[in-house]
Formats: sequence, C-alpha cells, structure tokens
Amino acid sequence: MSDQNSAPGFEPALGGFSAATKSMQTFSSEIARMSKESVEHTTQLVEKLRNAKTIEDIVSIQTNFMQQSFSNYADYTRRFGELLTMLPLELAKHSRTAVQQGTEAVARNVEQTGQHVQQASDQFQHNTQSFNNDQGYNNDQNYNNNQNYGHSNNY
Repeated sequence: MSDQNSAPGFEPALGGFSAATKSMQTFSSEIARMSKESVEHTTQLVEKLRNAKTIEDIVSIQTNFMQQSFSNYADYTRRFGELLTMLPLELAKHSRTAVQQGTEAVARNVEQTGQHVQQASDQFQHNTQSFNNDQGYNNDQNYNNNQNYGHSNNY
C-alpha cells in the first residue's frame, strides 16, 4: 500500500498506531478473560458454600478461595506487566523505522540535489568557457582586422 506521494516513514508510523490498537485489544481480551474467570470462581465458591455442612468446611472453602484469588491476582498482574512492557517497545520499533526511512529519504534528496547542482555548475562552466573562447576569437579577429586596416592606410 505504498503511495509515492506519502511521506517517507508514514507507513511505519501508522504501524505504531496499529501496534497500539493491537495492544489495547489484547488488554481488553485479557480483562474479559479475567472477569469471566472471576465470575466462574465466585460462582463455584457460592455453590461450595451452599453445600458446606460444617464451619470447618466453610473456613476451608473460603481459605482455598482466597489462596486461589491471590494466585490469580499475581498471574494477572504479571500478564499486565508484560503487556505494558511490550507496548512502548512496539511503538519505539515503529517510530525508529519511520525515522530511519525519513532520514534515508532526506539523504537521497540531498544527494539528488547535489547531483543537480553539480550538473548545473558543470554546464555553467562549459558555457562560460565557450563564451570566453568566442569572445577571444572575436577579439583576436578584430585585432587582426585593425592591424590589416592600419597597414592598408600606410601604403
């Protein structure tokens, strides 16, 4: 989808937005998954508590639920940490690519401009030499004509 009229580095910059969008979608998916698991765990807790026969059963069920909840919380925190770490890296990667492509385009433009300036300079030098040669020939010819004219007057 490269367009000649688009600025260099434009597509990688858009890729950065795409990466950010993808990361946000991943965050949303993770939150939805965690919420679903939380509802399932809570539903299981209520069902187990309803079937409990003694206080010891209730304490054991709640203790297991709390242990599982803390374990899930640690997993969720780790997962969000990973996602948060990846987002800036993805954005930086796309930004670096965009800057590199932009820099390369500027370097190419500078080189092409230098070539055009060199060609113009060479053409100017050639034209100047041609003009000077033509003027020198005309001046020599005029000098010779004047010399011949002077000789013809002396006779």
